[in-house]
Amino acid sequence: MSTASSYAYAVGNIRAKESAYLKKLDIEQLLSYDKVTECASFLKDKGYGFAETPTDVFSLLKDEEQKLWEYIISISPDVSVFDSFIIQNDYHNIKAIFKGTVVKADYEKLLLKPTIIDVKAIEKAAREQDFSGLPQYMVSAAKKAWAALVQTGDSQVCDAILDASCLEYKMACADSIKIPMLADMIKARVFFDNIKASIRCARAQKSPDFCDVCLTDTDIFTKKTLKEAALKGVDEVIALLETAAKYKGDEAAEAFKISPSQFEKFADNFITASLRKAKYIAVGAEPIIAYFGAKLAEIQAVRIVVNGIASGEPQDKTREMLRELYG
Repeated sequence: MSTASSYAYAVGNIRAKESAYLKKLDIEQLLSYDKVTECASFLKDKGYGFAETPTDVFSLLKDEEQKLWEYIISISPDVSVFDSFIIQNDYHNIKAIFKGTVVKADYEKLLLKPTIIDVKAIEKAAREQDFSGLPQYMVSAAKKAWAALVQTGDSQVCDAILDASCLEYKMACADSIKIPMLADMIKARVFFDNIKASIRCARAQKSPDFCDVCLTDTDIFTKKTLKEAALKGVDEVIALLETAAKYKGDEAAEAFKISPSQFEKFADNFITASLRKAKYIAVGAEPIIAYFGAKLAEIQAVRIVVNGIASGEPQDKTREMLRELYG
């Protein structure tokens, strides 16, 4: 089967599945429940999880995400276009394995799939300090993260090093990928994640060295610019954000002034909105990427509702946190 015909088949399959997206009415139904067990039954009826998944809401959410990955991998003619998403799991696994190894704690249940990097290579790096089995783009960060954990016990620095390396990898993907919609999504995510990191640095009054560790270049602000703003304080970071017209920085800044959670919601909605461009593309990777992103947003919305019910949050407060759905 040619690449074009493979994409035609994949997109046809995706279009058939789009009708199964949860709708706003479904989310409202979830919001109306008093117990997470009621949410679990509702989600099971909607096809969440695998056939063997127990009717436990957190198992259903985890398995629905795993089912999504398996479907995307099975349907995509070129799975490498999802590397910038999958790599997040690899960096999460490095953190879990490194920390688990240092404190001699079980980390198996914390590991995520799918991955680009063999878990055994990460385990070898932690066990023997042999980093040669890791991809070249990850070696330096992994060595520094391991040293931070072993020499200082500072897990925050470990996380910051690996998070920055992950963002740099994503930016490299965006610069090389030939799918404009995906490149724009990745760059937007790198931008907003750097703004969030800058705000955290400013709030905690982190040192210049720490800012150097956790910030990266974006497509419109350099690492140096973000660092200078972070060292001057939160207001300076927000003022810088307001100048980012490409990412509706003025609206993003207003959202932050309401609350940090509203800013995160704005960032997620900005990226979800970019997925809608795929509705007008008949053949190619874009509709597959859009379906993947939309399902992740849906699962996140369900998780927000479930966590709100579990913690006893008022419906209105939970509703304010919900992102826009694609479907």
